Amino acid sequence: LLIMRTTVILLFTCVFCSLAESSYSQNARVTINKRSVTLKEVLNDIEKQTDYLFIYNEKVNANEKVSVRAKHESVSKVLKETLREKGLDYSMEGNHIIIASVEKTKEIADAASLQQQKKRITGTVADMNGEPIIGANIVEEGSASNGIITDVDGYFSLNVEENAIIRISYIGYHEQEINTAGKTNFEIILQEDTKSLEEVVVVGYGVQKKKLITGATIQVNGDDLTKLSTTSALSALQSQAPGVNITQSSGMPGEGFKVTVRGIGTIGNSAPLYVIDGVAGGDINTLNPSDIESIDVLKDAASAAIYGAQAANGVILVTTKKAKGGKIQFNYDGWVGWQNVYKMPSLLNAKEYMTVINESRFNEGGIPMLINFSEEIPNQYPLIMDGTWNGTNWMEEARNKNAPTQNHSLGLTGGTNASKFSMGFSYSDQDGIIGKPVQPYNARSTARINSEHVLLKVKDFDAIKIGENLTYTYNKKSGIGIGNIYWNDVHNMLVGNPLMPVYN
Repeated sequence: LLIMRTTVILLFTCVFCSLAESSYSQNARVTINKRSVTLKEVLNDIEKQTDYLFIYNEKVNANEKVSVRAKHESVSKVLKETLREKGLDYSMEGNHIIIASVEKTKEIADAASLQQQKKRITGTVADMNGEPIIGANIVEEGSASNGIITDVDGYFSLNVEENAIIRISYIGYHEQEINTAGKTNFEIILQEDTKSLEEVVVVGYGVQKKKLITGATIQVNGDDLTKLSTTSALSALQSQAPGVNITQSSGMPGEGFKVTVRGIGTIGNSAPLYVIDGVAGGDINTLNPSDIESIDVLKDAASAAIYGAQAANGVILVTTKKAKGGKIQFNYDGWVGWQNVYKMPSLLNAKEYMTVINESRFNEGGIPMLINFSEEIPNQYPLIMDGTWNGTNWMEEARNKNAPTQNHSLGLTGGTNASKFSMGFSYSDQDGIIGKPVQPYNARSTARINSEHVLLKVKDFDAIKIGENLTYTYNKKSGIGIGNIYWNDVHNMLVGNPLMPVYN
């Protein structure tokens, strides 16, 4: 009985102490009598007399002069009277006081209110056998940044809007969408995506089902490349192949790419080996993306072992579209686009250029010290000074606005089980966005044909089969100087003299 009484007394003591401290925190009072001092000094005094801490950024001028006369006044009243005339306001978060402009404080309050309107959902994600799925993605629809992954027990917890829809996804399983309206706890069962696991992947020594592969490979479908509407297969592959670094040293049409698989592993040539339709050493830049069936990247030594030392930097296997039996089918894929510079560099106009030149000569002590531009360019000088002519912007003069680019592809497939064919023709061209009136230009025409003919069939086995795979590419290209500063036309335009007119 004595122990119980002691426990009850201690409990009430803790509760009353907690309530007293909370009440003090909310109703703290201060005494300040200062005239024409900085806002920062007033805030420091409040911090010394209370448990509050102030937070503000550099946009709040803490050095502004204020005057405060308060005797045992509440902190909230002192702050309202002091901050109101400075266009500032405050918000309280526990024992922290955030000072900001009136508009910013409203944003903070709105954000806090919005956060309070959200609800917390929890749940587990498992497979069809009831085993928890580790690392499954749970994302709120319409808010890509609001998401989480399941832990080692398949458990997740997430704050979402009241009637939000969540998406649950994991590699090898079908994605699910669930409406959270009226529920806060979920038990989610993901179904296996057996179709993706049964897909065939090309490896160095043949083909395998994706679920049987143990090596590090990436497969990109040709349709995914075509959807990106590019004239180069490698530029389309840039966003599709993790672990493969694809960079272009120049944006001029027709320029090649530097490709490294899993980083640079040698001080020599670090390019991977390209194998096109089983032939090693091909050039992927000669192929139109519309002619590609699939691209497989073999990243580890086991997958590329069959090619020996030349595959030390990885292997990129390209499979072009093959002959298919059935009714003759004709298909067309094409697009037309226009290109423009996203942002042009800001260059000196004629008046600024003359000022900088004379400042430079003055600092260097040149003889004569200053250039008399009114004598050097008597025709242009009056136009420059009265603002009629601002000089020549050579980058703007060389800019090729709405540079066209296009790609067209025709395909024909058909045949029987004994004899089938596939043929196609594609054309693509692209104009450069810098270099007018002799802007860069690249055009590529590609024709291909492949067929298969069964000469002898024994039961269900093709005993003797012949065929061919022929590809012809014609490329026409022109460009501007893209070397070092001594042979680089873009550099020449950047440093060109704006006092020189374009035409006589």
